[in-house]
Amino acid sequence: MNAARRELFEGLGLSVIALIFTGMLLYAAVVALGIANYWRAAAFGLPGLIALYWTVRFTRAQFAAYRATQG
Repeated sequence: MNAARRELFEGLGLSVIALIFTGMLLYAAVVALGIANYWRAAAFGLPGLIALYWTVRFTRAQFAAYRATQG
């Protein structure tokens, strides 16, 4: 396996970890909304949405870096 492919897989592994963390934050926000605890929903939901945004950006950057090395 060449170095570029190894870096891609490492980056995608980090993306999966970030996505799991993001999912936990958003799940906690949904649960807090379910029990009508709006402050807690905002406390988990806003960082969850920000984490989702950065997870998508990081994943796209990993694919772009791999694509740049391939051609």
